[in-house]
Formats: sequence, structure tokens, C-alpha cells
Amino acid sequence: MFTTALAVPAAIVIALTAAARIPAAAAELIRACLSLIQAVHELRAALAPPRPAAARPAVPRTGRPRPHGTVQER
Repeated sequence: MFTTALAVPAAIVIALTAAARIPAAAAELIRACLSLIQAVHELRAALAPPRPAAARPAVPRTGRPRPHGTVQER
């Protein structure tokens, strides 16, 4: 009985000590995952075929750009 009375508080102290380390370990794991995600994103961008350049918007004969959403008459 005396041994159990000493073992229970000792187990509680050990469990609380381990539980106090969980947030720091979880934060370190998340930081490592973010670095991994960034590296995978950069690798994917490096291996992807290049995108074609965007077409330049048409400029009317006046030399001024057309307002957005208007159609050039022919």
C-alpha cells in the first residue's frame, strides 16, 4: 500500500513533465513540416514546364488603352 502511495504521485509528476514538453515538440514538428512543404513547392515549380507569356492587351488605333470590358470594333 505504501509503495502504491508513492508510485501514484511519482507517475503524476512524470506525466505532467512529459505533457509540458508536448507544445514545444508540436511547434517544432509544425515548423519542420512548413519547411518540407516549402521545399516540395519549390521542387514542383522547378520541375513544371514553363508557362507561356501572357498575351499583351490590344491597343486601339488611338494609342490609348481600351477601358476594361469593352470590345474593339472591326
